[in-house]
Amino acid sequence: MDILRFLASVPARVGRTLAALLRPVFGSVAWTPPPWGQRSAAYVRANAKAFRYGVLGTLGAAVLAVAGWQIWIHLPHPPEPARRSNSSARR
Repeated sequence: MDILRFLASVPARVGRTLAALLRPVFGSVAWTPPPWGQRSAAYVRANAKAFRYGVLGTLGAAVLAVAGWQIWIHLPHPPEPARRSNSSARR
């Protein structure tokens, strides 16, 4: 059980070590999401049903397009005509 705790703590230890090494070079970096991202997220949350149907519709259309393409490429096609070379006519 101790080894699992150790393995779970390794990423955090590596992150803290990297942060300690990079802080003198880059300083303290703080990131906040842009305002348009927050507005977009709020709009998606307010209209979740419409976005859900839009995503499902897009995925459904993609599946149908791939299925249609697979059906089309496996249909029988007419044979291509034989190609004649002009190398024998030049001699």
